[in-house]
Amino acid sequence: MPIIVAKVDFERLSSILGGSDEKIDQFAEVLTEVVAAGLHVERLPEDTEDPGTLTAGDIEVTFREIGRHDLVAADVALDIEAMSYPRRRANGRERGIFIEKALAELFPELHVSAWIKFVDAVWISDEPSGANDSSEPVDMSREKVMGRCRAILGAELS
Repeated sequence: MPIIVAKVDFERLSSILGGSDEKIDQFAEVLTEVVAAGLHVERLPEDTEDPGTLTAGDIEVTFREIGRHDLVAADVALDIEAMSYPRRRANGRERGIFIEKALAELFPELHVSAWIKFVDAVWISDEPSGANDSSEPVDMSREKVMGRCRAILGAELS
């Protein structure tokens, strides 16, 4: 389960997004869609184990206020930790570029930076296995992800 810690200037974020908690909640939901798509690894027929498949429901987001003593150039600085799967790691930079471009397209006034770390870790939970799994596969193509994000934000699909 990837974890996003979003360090934000809430005043700036609120002014860009429209000033309501609902808009910040929508921003968090968009983050889960974009990061899931950026880090998702398609399952191939020959895969015997999960290669790193993801959906938005697999992502956790935590916000932290940028303090007056913090030296952060971005309006939103993302610290993303995700399991280190070989195919995910192999093109990590391209995955980061996908995330950056998607967020820049959706929020052009917002300066976002991201630090993506692929870590060796073990996920445990008292939630039954597969509780977040959708019965239907989720289309993680850029077009579908951007459409879902625009729907979250209430924007017209182009």
